Order: sequence, then C-alpha cells, then structure tokens
Amino acid sequence: MARQRLRIGERGEIGHRQEGPKRWVARCLYRDSWGERRNLTARATTKAAATSALKTKWHNLSEKIITREEASTVVTFDVLADRYFAFVRNDKSQGRPLPRTIRDMESRYNNHLSPQFGEMTLEECTAGSLHQALRNMVKPDGGLLGTAHECRSLLVKFFDYAIQHGIVRHNVARSIPHVGYTAPKPVSWSDEQIENIRTALRYWMENVPNSNQSILDIYDMSLATGCRISEVLGLMWEDVYLPEGPDAQGWVHIQFAVLTRDKKTNVIGSPKGGKTKRLYLPQFGIEILQRLKPENATGLVFPNAAGNAFHTRSLYGSAERAFERARKDLDIDVPQRLKFHTSRKTVLSQIAETHGIESASKQGGHSTPEVTRRHYWDQEQSPIIDFASTLERFGKTEE
Repeated sequence: MARQRLRIGERGEIGHRQEGPKRWVARCLYRDSWGERRNLTARATTKAAATSALKTKWHNLSEKIITREEASTVVTFDVLADRYFAFVRNDKSQGRPLPRTIRDMESRYNNHLSPQFGEMTLEECTAGSLHQALRNMVKPDGGLLGTAHECRSLLVKFFDYAIQHGIVRHNVARSIPHVGYTAPKPVSWSDEQIENIRTALRYWMENVPNSNQSILDIYDMSLATGCRISEVLGLMWEDVYLPEGPDAQGWVHIQFAVLTRDKKTNVIGSPKGGKTKRLYLPQFGIEILQRLKPENATGLVFPNAAGNAFHTRSLYGSAERAFERARKDLDIDVPQRLKFHTSRKTVLSQIAETHGIESASKQGGHSTPEVTRRHYWDQEQSPIIDFASTLERFGKTEE
C-alpha cells in the first residue's frame, strides 16, 4: 500500500496496537514545519483513550507547526540559518561543502549578517534591505568588499534552501543588486610629509629602547620601489643585485610576498596575481641595501627579531606610537597612521606624470594601465598641457 501523502501541518490516519493487558498505543505520522515526516504516539489503558490522547497531543502540536502560507511571517533569519547549517553538515551528497567551508560560512553569518537582520522574519527582508545591509559592511577604504560578495552568495543559498522546504516561494536574494565600491581619490605624500615621517621614525628609533630598528628602512624601500608592503617584507637577499662597479645599476627581483593563508599569518608566497617583476633601484635604495647586507646574506632582507617576516600590524602599531611621540616632542605634522599604500600611490603617480601611465603600470605590477589610472594616479597634480603658442595662429585674422 502506498504511503499516505501529507502536506506540512497535516497528520495521517491513526493506527493502533495493543502492547499488553490494558496497554494500548495510538500512532500516526505527520509532516513538520520543515517538511520532514515524524511519528506521534500516545498510550492509554484502552484503545479509545489512546486515540483521544493522541488527538489532544496533535491539537497542541499542530498549533505550533508553521504551514507554507505563514512560514515567511514567522521564521527568522537566525532560525533559517541554524536549519541550513544543520542541513549542510548532515548532507552526504558528493557535492557537499567541506567542513572548513561550512565553518567559514557560519563565521560570516554570525559576524556580519546576524547582527543586522538575524531577528527579522523572511517576510520583512526585501532585496533592498538586504542590499543596504551588505553595503553597510563595506568600509570607506573598500575593506570587506569581498566579504560582502560572499555574504550575498550565502543569502542566495539560504533562500534556495527555504524554497526547497516550502518556507518561501521566491528567492529575493537573487534580486540583490551588485555591491559596488567607488575607490577614494588617490592621495600622495608631499615632500614635507615624507620628510616629517622620516624624522618621526628616526626619532623613535633613537630614543625608545627595543624599538623596531627596521621600520624606517622598510618605509624608504617602499618609496624606492613602489611595491606593496607585502612584497617589500618578502624581499630576499637572493633576489637583490647590488652594483659591482661605478657605472652599474642595482636591481631587485620581486617574486615573493608575505601573505595570510588559511588563517596563518607571515606566510611566504607569490605576489598578487602571481606577477613577478625586476626593478632598478634609485641610489638611496641601493645605499639602504648596501648598509644592511651582511656577509653570506641569505633569506629575508627585513626579518624580525625571531628571524621571521614582520607582520604588518606590528609595523602599523610601531608607526602610530612613533607619530604620537613626534607630535608631542617635536611638534611636527605627521599622519595618524603610516599607510604604506600611500607610499605606493606616491611612487606610481610620480612615474605616471614623468614617464607615462604604461610605465607606472609596469612598475606597480598591474594587469592593465587602467587599474593604475583609477587607483594610483592623482591626475590633478599632473602638469598642465601647454600647446597654447601653437594654437595661437588660429586666432589671427588679416584686417
């Protein structure tokens, strides 16, 4: 006999079984709010009493079961998330997510989505409100933009699961507009700012015991190359070629960077996009490396006290303390933070103005010159194009 078909909130026919003298069991199947078939049983001394007890239990239970028509008005995002993660953890299909992937999804939901609309019901969530929540994640400097995109994908998975279990009829997350980001106007250090930063860092190194003695050289090397801070910290002595004669040029091969991978920091890997590059150095960059190079030099050019790569957070913290002390003791104007990315913008803007955007793009290791133009070139500081004398002839007429 075919199994009775049940909709959410419905129960099947009641069956009975006698377990012993004056011991009857009434039993039926029902479908819960999530579409799963479950057993409901009740026991009594007679068949009629067991049936009555089962009907009473069903009456109390059925009031709590959410039907398809009312599910979206009752189910909150937190409830849906719990059910979804329980589902994927128990999924045995071949394409199921890896445990680490599930943990990452749960972390993104708990840290970024739940605080914003975890207690809202699915009916209250619209594509517009979800889009605004994702936009609120993105920081002014573009930070967490990738996380916002990942959270949007997670919302699509949530609503797909809700559709499969009859909670909602449409996936509103698929209507969420693309979460974009407008890059801020490129900012470059002025000559005065560069000198003030050097003064502050040098003062810190000379007057604070056990201070970071490499931070000034790291800062100067970022100005000598225009590289990302991860590439400067990943520079190896094996990739440094200092001049051996008066007319020779020194250069470096940028093929490593200090990265964060699988929640592990200070991992030596490839530069962004896997792009390596060879860069000639200005004289002040050569002098830094000549001063630092030991005999039989190998490994990192800028190791920390333990011989490992510096963590950028430690550099930022040292710079903030150095700047705070310089403002107090020297009364000079220095920024709140040492943004190595601004050094990169300063270098690439100068190269673009002097040698053209194509050259700046090569120095920066960008995929296209448009990336350099959009994010690194402060075009308002470029020289005014002057062909006025050539065009003056068009304003002369014979009288």
